[in-house]
Amino acid sequence: MSKIEYMKPNELKKIRNGMGARQQDLAKVLGIPIRTYQNWEQPEESREHRRIPAEIADRVRSLAELKASQGGTGYPVNLIWLQIPLRQAELEALKRKAIFEDKNLSTFIREVILAMI
Repeated sequence: MSKIEYMKPNELKKIRNGMGARQQDLAKVLGIPIRTYQNWEQPEESREHRRIPAEIADRVRSLAELKASQGGTGYPVNLIWLQIPLRQAELEALKRKAIFEDKNLSTFIREVILAMI
């Protein structure tokens, strides 16, 4: 399993559009200001462009996977689990367990969280 080191702006926009979400939808789910999110979608040569952090890129990918697994055309409503903060050591431990169990990290994290609630 590989960690996303860098997500290009056009990839981020393609994922968002594929989910049928607006910029403000994802900004709210990710708990960030809308302007920060908009800067991530700016072309790389733009002065306003900012790189999306790897951990946020992982969360966006997880959200897209959740949307794909739900099917339908609606935007996922119950996304509270994406806003659960993890310490770096906890995240690394979860990554190791996911690799050991040969599972996708986002799927594994969902299983762990759902088992807890």
